[in-house]
Amino acid sequence: MTERSDLGRVDAIKADAIGDPGNRTFRLRAMSSEGSATLWLEKEQLQALGMAIDEILAQLRASRVGQSEAMAPSAESGDFPARSSVDFRIGRLGLGYDESRDALSLLAHDQESDPDGPPTVQMLAGRGQMRRLSTEITAVVSAGRPRCPLCNTPITPGSHHSCPRANGKAPHPVSA
Repeated sequence: MTERSDLGRVDAIKADAIGDPGNRTFRLRAMSSEGSATLWLEKEQLQALGMAIDEILAQLRASRVGQSEAMAPSAESGDFPARSSVDFRIGRLGLGYDESRDALSLLAHDQESDPDGPPTVQMLAGRGQMRRLSTEITAVVSAGRPRCPLCNTPITPGSHHSCPRANGKAPHPVSA
């Protein structure tokens, strides 16, 4: 079981993928003066996080809650430590807004821990950091295999795509 950790306000947060399209592993990395975290997750979880960030930021802009709109400096991937103080696969992920600190809070539960218990790791990030993270998530997710325009399933380069929406036969070959 992974030890619980509160990173506080992070200095940097980043999303990336390791591997070739079709065989990628996705992760979130964060670091602060309290430590660092590498959180492994599924592509769909990462994509849902990006959409949730966009939704919260849009709500905050609409209600004009808080005044911190400045973009915080971000670390590049080379600035993260080789080994994180916290490293696990996410089972459950939560996102919220801490009005007193004008920051978004990220709560992650290890897939091995009780999903109803306290989070395995929690952190705060400013609006600018989270806006940048959302943009990064969009780029990471879209860098995968191309999708069939008819059925939206990934197309593996060099293979024949049998599209179920075209009954296995597309009027024009769908290529990667």
